[in-house]
Amino acid sequence: MNTKLMSLLATVPLLAASGLPAGCAAPESAAPHASGDPAEPSADTAPPDFRVVAINGGGSGCPSPGSFTSEVPRDGRSGAIRFSGMRLQREAGGSTLQTVACTVGVNLHVPQGWMVAVSPIDLRGHARIPAGALARVRSSYSFAGQPLQLAQRFAIRGPQDTSYVFPEQPGEGSSVESPCGQDTILNVNTRLVLDASESQNDSASVSMDAVNFGMQLRECG
Repeated sequence: MNTKLMSLLATVPLLAASGLPAGCAAPESAAPHASGDPAEPSADTAPPDFRVVAINGGGSGCPSPGSFTSEVPRDGRSGAIRFSGMRLQREAGGSTLQTVACTVGVNLHVPQGWMVAVSPIDLRGHARIPAGALARVRSSYSFAGQPLQLAQRFAIRGPQDTSYVFPEQPGEGSSVESPCGQDTILNVNTRLVLDASESQNDSASVSMDAVNFGMQLRECG
């Protein structure tokens, strides 16, 4: 299949990047975003009828439409999902193991002769973790009906009280691709886990505020 690259990945800066907090564990496993030389965005690079048809979400971390928002610019160069309910809070003496999750489906209209590729960029939030406690931050990306899925998984070990951006250093990785010339659904699954089994007398909290992902529109044939 001959493809013509129509755009390069672009990061959406949702929050001020602060880098990885000191003491954070190395990624459990990750599919970091693919990087490329900067390119000026152009309204002419995208087909005129590429668009987001609908956005749906569900899960304990996004129980209502107002608990998340999704951004996919008209040129299809990047995307982002912001959360208001992806957070865990534990008081001293409370449950030692908590989880929260959200699945967002972005329905895309892709015109004939075109396809969409998506690569993870970063996850952003805040962690206040005492010594002995552990938080896990996870996300995955896939197109409906496609077997390939890319995942990001990171661990935060206490003591920490800081904003996080994972990964700190952009790296080259893979992407998931939609079928050529077909409407599709991009599924973004997120999950937080807070394990305070070894820090039962301390309070703790962790949130996921946003995920950023790169998009490429390609002409296929």
